[in-house]
Amino acid sequence: MQNPKIKESPRFKSEYLRELIELLNDEESLIRIEALEIMTEILEHFEKSYIDKDYMNAVLELMVTDIEDIEIRLAHIIGKIVHKLSIVTETHIIFKEKLLEYFNTMCCHKNNEIKRYASYNLVCFHMIYKNF
Repeated sequence: MQNPKIKESPRFKSEYLRELIELLNDEESLIRIEALEIMTEILEHFEKSYIDKDYMNAVLELMVTDIEDIEIRLAHIIGKIVHKLSIVTETHIIFKEKLLEYFNTMCCHKNNEIKRYASYNLVCFHMIYKNF
């Protein structure tokens, strides 16, 4: 979803952003992962302060969930998250240890689907973190 006009929309900050952040902070994990998936698709349209605070808090919270469906969905998009963070902000460097630790847990996970996503995301993690 590469729509440069979304950020210029008068309702982006007043309505959409506020609603997405509220959904990111929902107590229900399934709601949080849905909001995270949406925000990841349009991450380049968010200000750094929203990414550093709200977005990354949601990512970090979901990384320690023990709900397998959430774990699978996060494993599926973690490469896109790290890639977009490396383009939009330097947040991927700030949270390097936690992101790499999560990637390591994906590689050793009991669920084969999560291991498959780890191998799929290996190139992304290598390319982004090889110089750090």
